Amino acid sequence: MKKTKVIENFLSLAILKGFDFIVPLITFPYLVRVIGLEKFGLISFASALSVYFGSLIQYGFGITAARDVARSRDNINDLNKVYSRTFSTSIVFSLFALVTFTLIVCAVGRFNQHLFLYEASIVSVIVQSVFPVWLFQGVEQMRFITHLNLIAKAIFLGGLFLLIREESDYFLVPVLYAVSSALSLISAWWIVKNRIGVSFSFSSTRVIKKVIVEGRHAFVTQFAPSLYNNTSIFLLGFFGSPSTLGSYSAAIKVIDAAMSLGRIDI
Repeated sequence: MKKTKVIENFLSLAILKGFDFIVPLITFPYLVRVIGLEKFGLISFASALSVYFGSLIQYGFGITAARDVARSRDNINDLNKVYSRTFSTSIVFSLFALVTFTLIVCAVGRFNQHLFLYEASIVSVIVQSVFPVWLFQGVEQMRFITHLNLIAKAIFLGGLFLLIREESDYFLVPVLYAVSSALSLISAWWIVKNRIGVSFSFSSTRVIKKVIVEGRHAFVTQFAPSLYNNTSIFLLGFFGSPSTLGSYSAAIKVIDAAMSLGRIDI
């Protein structure tokens, strides 16, 4: 039984990585051709700014929460507690991220010129960041992650080719990401409750504070690579032109897609 589970998780991961490689090779050339490098650069910069807040929302739960879930998966009461306190903390961080991000965008003139684009980007990142990957990892049900990710990618691709037909449609890109991710997240909630049998109840302030204190080291460990990988795009977008950033981002996305085949960090 254990061997079968390992094989199933491996195949699920392999399929997901395959799509992580293929989808960018389809979407980015299409976007660059339809909306142009300048608008693609604007989207990349808004995403880069949002990703910093996404790292905060995830708060190293891929390490700490996945570990706690694995330890508690045979005790449904303990599993409910882990799920509730982790997701409660994510909600608090999400609200903080949304408010702080909005204030930053409104305060900087060059940002608030594209307010809708930035707000759609942060919503998209928030929805993706609260997805309970750590729970599925801890209970070793990776197939659910694969199925939900494939559905989200299919919805995004369908919306991309149907709705984004000219340069002025560029603002719909993060909207499509947000909608497809939200549908995936809602499906994940249903699976967690009805297939895995885990229930959520909002945790107390004391419990949330404890999660934050205990997870700070894992957060730093996971935030550092994100800071390193994302800052080049952010700085280029801040000091350079959108067209230059668009060219750079398109190249980086393709490289990242190729490198994703060798990574297992989902």
